[in-house]
Amino acid sequence: MKASLNALYPAVSDQFSFFDHDELSVDGGASYLLKFLKALSAARMPLRVIALFDNDAAGRYEFQKAKDLALPSNINVMCLPDIELAKAYPTVGPQGDHNVDVNGRAVGIELFMGQENLKNSDGGYYPIRWAHYIANANAYHGEISEKGKVQDRFFKDIVNERKPKDARAIYKELDQLWQAIFAELRGS
Repeated sequence: MKASLNALYPAVSDQFSFFDHDELSVDGGASYLLKFLKALSAARMPLRVIALFDNDAAGRYEFQKAKDLALPSNINVMCLPDIELAKAYPTVGPQGDHNVDVNGRAVGIELFMGQENLKNSDGGYYPIRWAHYIANANAYHGEISEKGKVQDRFFKDIVNERKPKDARAIYKELDQLWQAIFAELRGS
């Protein structure tokens, strides 16, 4: 998120800070994010916080639980937005290969990392692999195959010098995400 903000909206990048999972080997994932929100709320930290859940089965389930919390007004929760790309995305599962709408079931941040970075050597998108059923969410959960490759490509590409307007055109899903975050901040 930090790298994308620097590339797409550098004029406001100094107004944001980001949780660093790697620095102290902090666990990630939707259930841990919910625990962090509870801890921040209990500590009455005056920081302005946006908690961003994946738009997948696990993320949506924990997001709904977070929305039910009595969070202070300085803490906002949101999910990655539905995106056009995910409405007919290739998937692989027990019933074979299908293009399906994966919004709400398998959209992680990788699907926002640029469409070119999501493509394999044949020019097709790396598929979503259905992993397991989440009973509480009543949905199958999936994630993009070759997640590491997508992330590596993104981090190599996002630092290329280009005008913010050009970066927003290349990373239109990230632009949509940042617009949603800005709208959330304006609304609260």
